[in-house]
Amino acid sequence: MAQVISTLNVCLFGAGLYVFKRVLDSNRLRALPPGPTGWPIVGNLFEISSDKTWLDFAELGKKYGNILGTRYVILNSYEAVSGILEKQSAKCSDRPHLIMACDLAGWSSGMLFVNYGARFRSYRKHFYRMFGNRGSTAIFNPIEEEETRRFLRNVLERPDNLAAHIRTTAGAIILKVTYGYTVQADEDPFVELANRAMANVSLVTTPGAFLVDLIPALRYLPEWFPGTRFLQDAKKYRQLVKETVTRPHQYVLEQMAAGTANASFSSTLLEGGVSPEEEDIIMWTAINIYLGGSDSACNLVQDIENVLMEFD
Repeated sequence: MAQVISTLNVCLFGAGLYVFKRVLDSNRLRALPPGPTGWPIVGNLFEISSDKTWLDFAELGKKYGNILGTRYVILNSYEAVSGILEKQSAKCSDRPHLIMACDLAGWSSGMLFVNYGARFRSYRKHFYRMFGNRGSTAIFNPIEEEETRRFLRNVLERPDNLAAHIRTTAGAIILKVTYGYTVQADEDPFVELANRAMANVSLVTTPGAFLVDLIPALRYLPEWFPGTRFLQDAKKYRQLVKETVTRPHQYVLEQMAAGTANASFSSTLLEGGVSPEEEDIIMWTAINIYLGGSDSACNLVQDIENVLMEFD
């Protein structure tokens, strides 16, 4: 009898906490735009697919408008994006905290995830110092010219691999600018590592891909518990992130110690010695440049190619 009463008390206590949380949430969410009402605990998990989220958001936008959301705010038009993210950027410069990406996979110091504060401002300061004007970027022009000539030779020799040539060239330019590293002709280990890292970023930031992002307490479950495959995957992701961030940085340190380092973003900022905290910021700034820059440059060139082919 005592056990039954104890179980009943636990259930009533849990229900009371849930109701209390719902009341608090309802008060907080009144200030947010309209959006679909979610289910208890899982929210809108089953309304959003993990592979084509933009189509799901567009459909919801037809019902709720170009700005919708409860816990996530979805901007469904250029006007909404410009009006909020550009014209009100001082209020919208923070990042969402994703349990899988930040806490489990190890991307918390990446520029996509770091909160607006001293670290973020340090990233931005280093970016501007090296790439903020024509004068500071002029020293990298020879690198771009050299890799562009190599790209053209590769296209002439193997025209069927255009997409691969574009990705390799984008990675080669940014690797040399960022780390002073010259890529190998075929299947460069740093390029391959970065490609795997970018695929991982896309995976761990996909809305609804990991239940732990909606129910953070799941991260504390033991690995042997059914349904916790994500904890084992997170260990692999964390190792990948560590290698992606540290291996190129270690290459620069070794080259500087040997006196053979090429002028680059990392070697310039590390020159003369820095504190461990500053070195960590420089290391993460460099990988932010490489991952973000290579992917953006590759996509831009491929888009231009597609447009040109339309008029062929």
